[in-house]
Amino acid sequence: MYRVNFITKRSAFSSVFRTIRRLNGLESAFSRSAGSFAADLQNEGQEIVPGVRIWYVSHGTNSNSEKEETFLTKADLDEFASVRHVGVRQRSLATRAVLRRALSETVAGRVPPEAWRFERTINAQPILLNGENNLKFSCSHTTGMSVIAVSTVGDVGIDIADAALDFSSDGLPEGMSARELSALGKLPERKRGGAVSRL
Repeated sequence: MYRVNFITKRSAFSSVFRTIRRLNGLESAFSRSAGSFAADLQNEGQEIVPGVRIWYVSHGTNSNSEKEETFLTKADLDEFASVRHVGVRQRSLATRAVLRRALSETVAGRVPPEAWRFERTINAQPILLNGENNLKFSCSHTTGMSVIAVSTVGDVGIDIADAALDFSSDGLPEGMSARELSALGKLPERKRGGAVSRL
């Protein structure tokens, strides 16, 4: 796994969180709209530490998925054809298309986007079959966006999650202890989602 000193990790995480907040319209530090900002990052990626870049794939109305879909192959369509939920299948395909372009950009176009070949590990993790040994990637998804990390310095991992959880969700009590449920029940409604996401 790619390792850097604490200060670099901290600044990388801060950069990622600021960007996600902007994509969700929670910060207005830039004069551009959140959709415009997301489109720029989807098109260009962002270096978070030396050798590691991140691409954000918006699954909202401002996404650029039509242009990206030209990079998909029959193998991609076959791989995700068994996904029954249409929205999940579309998000997976949109992310794969951006991943193909991101990998090609990372190797300065030496491999065209449609030439990348993927396989799944025994744990269903996608891996690259025809890349250089140190070229690695990781993808993570939520309903509204996916994030792709591409590394030229070895293994990389990225994970995102929806931060706000619905305290009233029917499945929520099943995953919590009686003590946790009691503590959450004592909080004002507006603070419960944030408390749940921190558990």
